[in-house]
Amino acid sequence: MVYIPKQWLHNPENEVKVHQLIEEYFPNTCVLSMEDLEKQKEFPARLKDLGELEILKHYEKGDIVMNG
Repeated sequence: MVYIPKQWLHNPENEVKVHQLIEEYFPNTCVLSMEDLEKQKEFPARLKDLGELEILKHYEKGDIVMNG
């Protein structure tokens, strides 16, 4: 599981949803298909839909690193 500091959450009630998004878009696998990589492009928009702009900012800066 990826650690997301609680200070980054705009809405603490979104914590579970944010972790579900991470698990959905960054599956715990060593090999990502082209479909997985294309799907990951939706991840920032999904964070934005939740209103989690602070997490999005850190994701875009590379503060959150996810690898399969």
